[in-house]
Amino acid sequence: MELRATVENRIRYSTKHIKHLPPGSITEFDWKDYCPVGFGLIQELEGIDHDDYLLSICTDETLKKISSGKIGNVFHISNDNRFLIKILRKSEIKVTLEMLPRYYRHINYHRSSLFTRIFGAHSVKPLGGVKTYFAVMSNMLHSTIFVNKLYDLKGSPKGRSNKKIEVRNTTVLKDIDFDFCFYVDPLARQRIIKQTKLDCELLEEEGIMDYSLLVGLQSKGSCQGSLDGLNPVYGSFAPPSSFKSNSTKSMKTASSSPDRSSVAMYSCSPDRDSVENEMSMTIQSVTSNSSSSETNILATTLSDLFHNSSNINFGMKIPARARRVTRETGEEEWFKMKKKQQKQEFVAETSEMNYNNNNNECSGQDQQKRYVWPWVGLVANVPTEVEPSGRRVGKSGLTLRDEFTLKGFNPTRVKPIWNTKGHTGFALVEFAKDFKGFESAMQFEKSFDLDRHGKRDWKKGHRLRDDKLYGWLAREDDYNRSDTVGKNVKKKRDLKSISQIVEEDQRKLYHLFENMCQTIEKNKQRKQQLEQKVDETLESLEFHNLMLNNSYQEEIQKMEKNMQEFYQQVLGGHEKSFAELEAKREKLDERARLIEQRAIKNEEEMEKTRLEREMKEKEKLHKRIMEMEAKLNETQELELEIEKLKGTTNVMKHMVGCDGDKDIVEKIAKTQIELDARETALHEKMMTLARKERATNDEYQDARKEMIKVWKANEELMKQEKIRVKIMGELNPAPFLPAVMNKHKAMMLCSVWAAEIGDVQWTPFRVDESDGTPKRVVDENDEKLRMLKNQYGEEVYSEVVRAKLEMEEHNASGSYETEELWNYEENRKATMEEITDVMWKIRSKLAAMKNKRQRPWGDNYEEL
Repeated sequence: MELRATVENRIRYSTKHIKHLPPGSITEFDWKDYCPVGFGLIQELEGIDHDDYLLSICTDETLKKISSGKIGNVFHISNDNRFLIKILRKSEIKVTLEMLPRYYRHINYHRSSLFTRIFGAHSVKPLGGVKTYFAVMSNMLHSTIFVNKLYDLKGSPKGRSNKKIEVRNTTVLKDIDFDFCFYVDPLARQRIIKQTKLDCELLEEEGIMDYSLLVGLQSKGSCQGSLDGLNPVYGSFAPPSSFKSNSTKSMKTASSSPDRSSVAMYSCSPDRDSVENEMSMTIQSVTSNSSSSETNILATTLSDLFHNSSNINFGMKIPARARRVTRETGEEEWFKMKKKQQKQEFVAETSEMNYNNNNNECSGQDQQKRYVWPWVGLVANVPTEVEPSGRRVGKSGLTLRDEFTLKGFNPTRVKPIWNTKGHTGFALVEFAKDFKGFESAMQFEKSFDLDRHGKRDWKKGHRLRDDKLYGWLAREDDYNRSDTVGKNVKKKRDLKSISQIVEEDQRKLYHLFENMCQTIEKNKQRKQQLEQKVDETLESLEFHNLMLNNSYQEEIQKMEKNMQEFYQQVLGGHEKSFAELEAKREKLDERARLIEQRAIKNEEEMEKTRLEREMKEKEKLHKRIMEMEAKLNETQELELEIEKLKGTTNVMKHMVGCDGDKDIVEKIAKTQIELDARETALHEKMMTLARKERATNDEYQDARKEMIKVWKANEELMKQEKIRVKIMGELNPAPFLPAVMNKHKAMMLCSVWAAEIGDVQWTPFRVDESDGTPKRVVDENDEKLRMLKNQYGEEVYSEVVRAKLEMEEHNASGSYETEELWNYEENRKATMEEITDVMWKIRSKLAAMKNKRQRPWGDNYEEL
């Protein structure tokens, strides 16, 4: 059930009915019922007639109270006192509606639940007014029983006491003021505790924290507290050990005792500040022998305590005993204080009872007495003083109203009476227009009469008056006064008797009832018309539905027939298309075979062509190498010949120096010239060969680099080959692990020595020429290598030496790691022939894989 599940009505009285309504009546307003289905189930569950419910809360006076009320004010009561009306915020209404399903299931399943019953949630907005949200619940104190004391119990002593000096019947006392201890039957106690736990579990699940129990004590001897025609229900119980008399005898004595009192325990909505506290519990019982400290309790049901016509039944039958308890701080003193307080309350009750009896005896006369209406009281002898200007002033009306409010008279306004000279010493005390206001006015007059400061005392004269205030309720003689007081009393007021006021209220109620009856009758007629329209619409819909079904069946049959024909056509077309596709597939298969054969032939031809081209290039390179070797041999022969000629020349020079032969000198000069020419030619030829060798070497190195790239790009295919890429000068971490016994430290050590190997300034080698041929060998006296060998062993030493030698041989000038194709089987640098063979093998594999990917159906071609 959501907040949107509402029923909205606009109620407006016709011009004919407005004439009969009193002035100020609400004639048009918007009315909303929230979740009417859910609350209707609760009303049906508790036997509440919905029309009676609306008549109780929809009176003109009730609507005025609701529309003019403020959030947080006290509860309003319906005219028949059956329901409480609480003004709420919109958010609080939402919370109530959210917990409504669980609340209904709980009270429906637990019929003896101690919660109060919420019968509706509504909103009303008078024409031109403010929208007001409110909830309607059961009035727990709606009965003929007069409650002498009320206790609001929360189970906490902190701040739970009423600090009012004067305690009345309507004063709500608290936990510390509660001075009774009740003894109940164990089974009844178990039922109460179980039901209370179930109710509290629901409150806890809904997040409600603040709730209380309202306990009312009713004195059987009071005039308003009689149980008219009600028979108490007795039960068996186990009395406490302090009781010496027989329990049955005590109960009979209690029932026959004329001085009986009763106690009724109710629960009320906890705090009126929050809708989450609008739950209540109800427990009730009747007690006897109130003069004793220990009291028998006779149980009765709440339906007996409440109005006889109400079918609401909360609570349980509770046979019990009760006794008055004392406080820890001075038991005797506290008991005396309580006894004195009870005596004062008894005197007040007696005086009030006498007053009510007197009113009942003279009720016939009071019906004909005429009072000033709206109710107003007169206060005389208000203290005044004269200002220097000569004007007389006195207390303000606000001050007087506060004083009377503290005394419990609840005036709505106090208006001082002024004339040309200033304050007259009189003031008008206005009260509410209803009978509650009349009751307050009577209490106002009665208080002054008891204090001997009433109207009769005022009329005795100046000599017998004192400085206190005199007050009384304005009547016909005050209304007819011709002075300033009389004029102020007459303003906007009339003289009416109680019977006239009652008749007027009855007339208003009758008109309201008549209007509501007419509205209900109109709604019934409208309902009948709508039902008739609904029946006609249903008949037309049934006929239309029948026609639709017939047309639907015909269309279905046509569609089935068309579908069968279409299916046959599609099936025939499918078979034809399948045959055409089979023929096309066979043609494509044949074409694919031809293409594959041509591709294989083309690849073979391309491979042959590539192989021939590579062989030609290889032969060219070989020829060039042979030519270069031949030229190198020629160059070497020339060098030898030049060396011989130089030696011969030197010999001849020496011979010339000795003999002085001119022919020989000339011959030597010619030989020298020829030798210089040949040497120059040889030098030029060597330079040309060096340039060609350098270019060839560059081409050779570029080819090897490209081969390395190919090897790295096809690393997965090259894993199984004997020739792979090797990084020259790189350290192998494997020998470092056994020496260090820690992988992390071994990698750190390997990184340190890799940096040492890359150091250009560190050359741990020397040249050995003992065999006549210079060789590079390790310098065993090198300090770093000696420390490495002593600290980490021979394997680490050998690995560092190997890496340094590789770097010196392949990149001595740069001293950094380079990549080279390496024959791992023979542990040497790979030749170009070996590299070419591996490349040819890998290219064949790649070509086969490429052909396999280009096949239309892969390896399953034959199967297709």
